[in-house]
Amino acid sequence: MSKHKNRVLNFGAGPSLLPEKVIEQLQQSLWNFQGSGMGLLEIYHRSSLFDEVMEELEYRFRKILKLDESSHIFFLPGGASFLFAAIPLNFLKKDQAAGFLHSGYWTDKAIAETKRIGEARLLASSEADQFLCLPTLPTATDTKDVCYIQYCSNNTIEGTQWHSLPRFENTPVVVDMSSDILSRELDFNQFDLIFGGLQKNLGAAGIAVCVIRDSFLQSSNKGLPIFFQLSAHLTAGSRLNTPHTLGLYLCLLMLRWLEDQGGLIAIGEENRRKAEFLYEYLDQSSVFEAPVREADRSHMNIVFDLKPEHKEQEERFLSEAEDGGFLSLAGHRSRGGFRASLYNAQSFDSVRALTLFMEKFESKIKA
Repeated sequence: MSKHKNRVLNFGAGPSLLPEKVIEQLQQSLWNFQGSGMGLLEIYHRSSLFDEVMEELEYRFRKILKLDESSHIFFLPGGASFLFAAIPLNFLKKDQAAGFLHSGYWTDKAIAETKRIGEARLLASSEADQFLCLPTLPTATDTKDVCYIQYCSNNTIEGTQWHSLPRFENTPVVVDMSSDILSRELDFNQFDLIFGGLQKNLGAAGIAVCVIRDSFLQSSNKGLPIFFQLSAHLTAGSRLNTPHTLGLYLCLLMLRWLEDQGGLIAIGEENRRKAEFLYEYLDQSSVFEAPVREADRSHMNIVFDLKPEHKEQEERFLSEAEDGGFLSLAGHRSRGGFRASLYNAQSFDSVRALTLFMEKFESKIKA
């Protein structure tokens, strides 16, 4: 819970809640960055001061992901949506298809962009189930002749998450981790390319982190305009153009904060505890319900609804929640309902406070 009385409890899906300690550190840097007499937004992005930021940022990312030497890390402007087009531009071969595990809104966006460039093949989809569960994995025969397989590890809108991430023999795997990157311990060396926007667990919107195996990068298209070549961004040290210096420094502060919390194992256990606490209430509620299949429920984005007989109370719930200091609980415009996002910076106390509010609301509805 906040030590500042004018702060609300923000359950937004992104841009999302930041730790107050990080906000305070960022605020200080805007006036006098590391004793330079200049604010963070004023320093030259190729200065030795900012070189140190980028070196520590890569070091901490590599350390927390436990990456081996065959993987590269770099940062891109445009957020994860830029990569929906950049990935097929770089890796989709003329005589092959990109394979997709379709699990909702964001894979749909990626598929649409891929189709502008070449063939996007649907290997599995849970659309027939309204994306309330994850798709059944394809067989080896289904994945034949695709040059890579792409999926989204956590679906912010539908509230599903791969708790055991799919792997495929002899086929590169590309994973959009925008909304659960660094939320749990994983073997990050098993993937050929992972990417994610920073605005959920790592700071500011408008930047994506990209982690790519060297063997996969070597297969990229070198005939593209330079800005669309992923290898060019790596070679330029994430500074092919003037970068979002504030967002990159904020990401560094978030990595330092994450280490102070005990790293990925500790934060993963806390994220599971928060989610299970809220789901436990939803499953016994006579007013609210969690529609996602239990095995596939996200620990990051808890999607819930009022039961059909109470649907007319939706606006009342959101209004009373806002009056009580619980903000950004409305579900995505594509599905409605409600959503509570429990990213790394969200405290267990905040989740407990939300649950208590929901219990009181339920009592009023039933009275």
